[in-house]
Amino acid sequence: MGMDPRQPPPEAALYPQALNRLEPAVATLRAPWSRPTPAYRPSARPEPAARFRKPNPHFAAGELPRIVREIMRNAGEPIAVRDIAVKAAGRKGVTLPVPAR
Repeated sequence: MGMDPRQPPPEAALYPQALNRLEPAVATLRAPWSRPTPAYRPSARPEPAARFRKPNPHFAAGELPRIVREIMRNAGEPIAVRDIAVKAAGRKGVTLPVPAR
């Protein structure tokens, strides 16, 4: 018939030996968590990140989007991004580099 659930299985006699063999490995796993952790200080605020934004030498803040909208509005039809860039740079007097041949 079946095994009596109140009796331990026959391999239970090997459990103590296996536990003794694995105890050093278990101790090394427990070691990092047994150390005290540093206290959490929510009042300690980190310094804010440095801002690396450099101003654009050709366009003031908000000027380029305004110029691009004006160019697109005046075009009256779909226009290529390259054409928008050339026209916007031309309005500010920026000379574009000539491709090398």
